[in-house]
Amino acid sequence: MTNVPDDAFVAIGLFEKRIYVVPSLDIVAIRLGGRNPSWNDNQFLGRVCAACVEYPDMFGVALSDPIPTDVPS
Repeated sequence: MTNVPDDAFVAIGLFEKRIYVVPSLDIVAIRLGGRNPSWNDNQFLGRVCAACVEYPDMFGVALSDPIPTDVPS
């Protein structure tokens, strides 16, 4: 894939299910859609990566952050 970091990889499942992982950007993205002949892995993951680079604090938490221990159960 040309629009994503070199450390990106994908697990491809039945009916175009996908698990995309980009360790350098702390991204795990999942596609659960059905068959689509126009689906483009590079375009999808490229957009996800670009959004994470452009808006790194959008969710306020990175996967590398420690898990909070003071959350009520």
